[in-house]
Amino acid sequence: MVTDRKVFEGILDDAAKRAGIKLTAPVRKAILNALAERNETETVCLGRDGKPEEDPELRDTERVPLAEDVTAFTPANGSSTGWGSPRCGTSAS
Repeated sequence: MVTDRKVFEGILDDAAKRAGIKLTAPVRKAILNALAERNETETVCLGRDGKPEEDPELRDTERVPLAEDVTAFTPANGSSTGWGSPRCGTSAS
């Protein structure tokens, strides 16, 4: 098991080179996404600029119909819960 992305990318590049395959950016990204596993205990992945990369699993969006009052979709007490509808795959209890 490889726990460092840079090391894995090196292994992937070497394997592609030995096989005579040129990996395009979308194919490379698809391979990394398919084989990567989230690990909370590892160091944060840094981008080319040295800044931490965004974690797409932490993104949160809410669809608010423009025809309705936006205050109906915000929490009344200022807490982070109580948004319009339950998250996908969950049920309200």
